[in-house]
Amino acid sequence: MRNFLKNNGLWILFAGAVISVALALMSYFSATSAPLVNAVNVLVSMGGEGAFLAAADGRVYGALAPEGRLVNAVGAGDSMVAGFLAGWMERQDYEHAFRMGLSAGSASAFSELLATGDEIRAVYEGLGSQGAKCLQ
Repeated sequence: MRNFLKNNGLWILFAGAVISVALALMSYFSATSAPLVNAVNVLVSMGGEGAFLAAADGRVYGALAPEGRLVNAVGAGDSMVAGFLAGWMERQDYEHAFRMGLSAGSASAFSELLATGDEIRAVYEGLGSQGAKCLQ
């Protein structure tokens, strides 16, 4: 994976608009910031609303946030990035990487400190089939 961009979403996204927003983001970063960013994957965290990934292979994945009690959101976004990268390194599969990112970020938000591996795995296993949907 060459480059990676993570951004906390500041957009109001409706279910039908997620794809067009993700594609617009990919187009924007590849067209306007290629020399600076050259992003091939765009991972957007929307906190308690969920997240989406516009992946380098052209697919867009989206998911609602897993259910849980927010304890401390500090570090949750960075945990999401770490989980995504760990998932990618493990299987080179975008859906798995996205699910790992979602799980790591959520598990950290549900913890007083950063999540442990066991806490991340528990959230991952709890995602079930609705944990990440390929939107495109």
